[in-house]
Amino acid sequence: MIAVRNNSNCNMIKLLVGITDQTGTVVSQLNEFWLQPNRMRIIDLANIGTVTRGWVGAGEIRVIEAKQLCKHEPNAPVMPSAVVVMRGTGPGDTTGVYEGIPVNIP
Repeated sequence: MIAVRNNSNCNMIKLLVGITDQTGTVVSQLNEFWLQPNRMRIIDLANIGTVTRGWVGAGEIRVIEAKQLCKHEPNAPVMPSAVVVMRGTGPGDTTGVYEGIPVNIP
């Protein structure tokens, strides 16, 4: 599972999540979705059907659009974050935080 959060309080963001295998081939792509300010969405990758136990690969979360909501802060930064939750690794769930590589694409 992954938890994606919009940490901004002044914009909503439209996200696209892509999953690749270890060769870099895209194996799944979720439908685009909007995330309101200070909200989180949990995505269970096991329900997608392309990520199985022992899967090796990578995920990409791309901000494809942002709508500024605050007139008092017209250039509020886009601040998404993601956390991976690994299930069944002992007594309880384990949270793994991985450093992402932010990329600005004009």
